[in-house]
Amino acid sequence: MTVEKIFLIHHSHTDVGFTHDQPILWDLSQRFIDEAIDLAEQSADSNSHGAFRWTIENTLPLLKWLRRASSKDIDRLVAMEQAGRIEVTGMFGNMTPLLDTDQFVESLLPLRRLREDYSFDIRYAMNCDVNGEN
Repeated sequence: MTVEKIFLIHHSHTDVGFTHDQPILWDLSQRFIDEAIDLAEQSADSNSHGAFRWTIENTLPLLKWLRRASSKDIDRLVAMEQAGRIEVTGMFGNMTPLLDTDQFVESLLPLRRLREDYSFDIRYAMNCDVNGEN
């Protein structure tokens, strides 16, 4: 078997309470999104496969960012998402495997608002840190 394609996903891992206390983590997440927008805009005119792209791993940091961001910065994020430079994924956070079906469905409810209010094309989800699972 020959590997023909390798997909690299550029993102900042969200690990609530593990790497930092929540206030610090939310501040870092805010700065990561701001910097990702800046970098995406810098290469927005490039058709290169190597042009900057970034993935917002979870919706919780994005929801917090949206509450604090200016309308200008929100417009910039929406433009970079629509241009395919920033991707918004669907999981609320990196969730425990202990959620029941109702809890899991409830965790996805913010997607409706993100799609309706910002026209984000959310088609994928990431859950890349399942605590207690090997």
